Amino acid sequence: MAFALRKYLENDRHERNTEITKQYRLNRVVDLGDDLGHISIKDLRVEDIQHYMDENKHRPTSANRNLGILRAVLEDAVAAGTIKANPAASVKRLDVVALGYHTWSEDDIAAYFDHHEPGTTAALAMALMLFTGTSRREVVGLGWHNLTGDRFKFVRHQNASHKHLTLIDIPLHPDLRAILDNLPSNQKTFLQTNAGKPRSAAGLGNKMREWANAAGLSNCTSHGLRKACARRLAEAGAREQEVAAVLGYSDTTSPHVIVGMGHRPELADEGFAALAEAGHDSPSVTEAA
Repeated sequence: MAFALRKYLENDRHERNTEITKQYRLNRVVDLGDDLGHISIKDLRVEDIQHYMDENKHRPTSANRNLGILRAVLEDAVAAGTIKANPAASVKRLDVVALGYHTWSEDDIAAYFDHHEPGTTAALAMALMLFTGTSRREVVGLGWHNLTGDRFKFVRHQNASHKHLTLIDIPLHPDLRAILDNLPSNQKTFLQTNAGKPRSAAGLGNKMREWANAAGLSNCTSHGLRKACARRLAEAGAREQEVAAVLGYSDTTSPHVIVGMGHRPELADEGFAALAEAGHDSPSVTEAA
């Protein structure tokens, strides 16, 4: 198995990935090698893989990601004629119990973009929500009409009744700009369906669930992406009111949100500047065709 794992990292598909995605895969391969590297690939059985999963029940998310990489490694071996069948194909992922909406980690984000290639609707949806902090309800309505120069401007609805509205005015992240520049200029909304119709918030939620599951991220939801955006901003050193300006929070009972709320665009700029200095981008998305 050790040789097969090394070969996986040497293939052309891996070399075309960004450094963060390469590091993500390397971490997974090293993890797998520690437990399974001593077994000959021809001797690897379903029982061996199931034992590995059972031994890692205490970290189900990590084990599930490793299983995804192992399946890919073994599929390459099947294609090369080294083995006849993939023993990992029938091994089930571990159940992940999440408390509330899970905040996407950088590993989660890398795993998602590792599975969903640039140019896919799945990658576009992720990039839009991650770089704008929008909810499903808001992101499905975003289009060229929301762009003014290098700024995104749209209205955030604080609740379903639309009684509380907040104008969001944030800078357009360079990585997101590179992706949007490849979309047709006559497209009404960025996430419209194949039929050219606006996508519903519920429909996007269902697709995000499907896309996340396909990437082995059963504990990740579209709700958790707003939290990930806030996490990135906070980790980059953005102040609370800067995070509030980007995400459209308007909690009038919280003094730290009230401070400076009359200068939302400037606060959003400062928040995104902190994000850029921290080097936060999205793996692979800048390679969109």
